[in-house]
Amino acid sequence: MQVLHVCSEMFPLLKTGGLADVIGALPAAQIADGVDARVLLPAFPDIRRGVTDAQVVSRRDTFAGHITLLFGHYNGVGIYLIDAPHLYDRPGSPYHDTNLFAYTDNVLRFCAAGVGWGRNGQRA
Repeated sequence: MQVLHVCSEMFPLLKTGGLADVIGALPAAQIADGVDARVLLPAFPDIRRGVTDAQVVSRRDTFAGHITLLFGHYNGVGIYLIDAPHLYDRPGSPYHDTNLFAYTDNVLRFCAAGVGWGRNGQRA
């Protein structure tokens, strides 16, 4: 079985709530059970720094601008990263700016992850 977890955060790389805890533990448990589990994350700076072996899988122009799909590992789990600095390299949290206002393009920012994988479909 193959499982791709698509989410916005993963403990301990980036955590704002409980989702990060689940994604920080579940894929490794699935792998230990024989499942080919991987994770797809936006390449927020903290996440990008934590996946030190990330290599380019593909580059593409999308409705959200130019994105690069990277693949690497963190604690034995395969990690795909959607690298789009214009979307993810910003001050504040993943969801809002330093004044606690939601980024107006959050829909684009989080749809880009699905497009990066869905149109690529590659296994690294």
